[in-house]
Amino acid sequence: MKLNSIITSSARPVKSGDTLGCHTRIVRESVAVGELNPTLRALGRNIARRVRKGKSVHVPALRVSELGHMLRTLELKRAKA
Repeated sequence: MKLNSIITSSARPVKSGDTLGCHTRIVRESVAVGELNPTLRALGRNIARRVRKGKSVHVPALRVSELGHMLRTLELKRAKA
């Protein structure tokens, strides 16, 4: 392999083509209001209130399902505003 430049290589990458960076997005149904966890709804309301007042927000570590419930609560709060 002969280098044309110090920065770039003339050799092709090992993985080339359309397969680079192709992740399929899984579209799921949104969570119904009745299915939201009350604790996570309270957390979402608290976050929305603090953002509205201009204060800093600390979001604790959550599982993906819990994060989805909290984000759905924020969506609902924004829709009502």
